[in-house]
Amino acid sequence: MTTPSTIDTVLFDAVNTLWHQSGSILDIWADVLEQFDAIRTTKEIIRADFDHQPWLEPQVASFEISGKPVSDEAIDAFWIEFDRRMLRSLGIEASVESVVSKVLPVFAGLDFLYDDTVDALASLQEMGFPMAIVSNGVY
Repeated sequence: MTTPSTIDTVLFDAVNTLWHQSGSILDIWADVLEQFDAIRTTKEIIRADFDHQPWLEPQVASFEISGKPVSDEAIDAFWIEFDRRMLRSLGIEASVESVVSKVLPVFAGLDFLYDDTVDALASLQEMGFPMAIVSNGVY
């Protein structure tokens, strides 16, 4: 099959288009806290997340509007700092090393392809469409 002449390339956003995160943010943070043998209420977790949004949002925006690829190291440093802030708000002082060894692995395995992602991409590839992922996410 040939590519229709009116379409040159198909671009996809990444998160919530090709894949999604499993579990709620509350469940994820409960898993993180378990790594520190800690339990916090839903209200405490929501409050900590809410309190750090004024720091988080401009940080994410600076990545998203730069128009330049971001290194894995810069992304890791960003999330390590956010996670340390969250943990501190939840009464846990965590070193960079403990965030890397205990927190980042919890978040690492949470992205799952939608059921039809592979079939849809394979069909587009079979039709000859060039494809790319263009994402504004800091992932």
